[in-house]
Amino acid sequence: MNIISRIYYSFLILSGKKSVIGRKVKVKLYGKDGKTLITIAKVVTGAYTTSIDKSLALELGYHSLVELKESPELKKFIEKPIEEIKGNIIGLQNIAYNEFKAKYPELSAVKIVISSHGVSIRPEFNIRVRFGGQVFNTDCNITTRTSLRYTCLLGRKTLRRFLTDSTQSI
Repeated sequence: MNIISRIYYSFLILSGKKSVIGRKVKVKLYGKDGKTLITIAKVVTGAYTTSIDKSLALELGYHSLVELKESPELKKFIEKPIEEIKGNIIGLQNIAYNEFKAKYPELSAVKIVISSHGVSIRPEFNIRVRFGGQVFNTDCNITTRTSLRYTCLLGRKTLRRFLTDSTQSI
């Protein structure tokens, strides 16, 4: 990191505009009907949106969105050749959202994610979180992370108000 970047980041920290967090943070998630839970989340600057495992979504009271995530009606949007999906991701996301928004009022978007693991479709909703000394709302999607070490990932959209120091941890 060059000297100008160091000065700028020091200014952001000292002025209180940004807090510094590490690679892993303790996060409090606020769900429906006053349900809360605390978990360890991994900070992933390569991910755009925050993701939580289906099990966390269930604990927080988002049963209907987990039901939607598992439904064949939602999965039909990605049962096409990958080239066809790539050519029309935004259109497919909008059609899926418009089809389900009336039945699932907490749904804020439907996202199609193409990664090295393949194609997945995820319901997205707004959730209240607490970490790094701040409490705020952020977009979050539901995915299957059961077999992975961290059941919660914090993406760039959530991390905008923080600086990440990879040498720090919890």
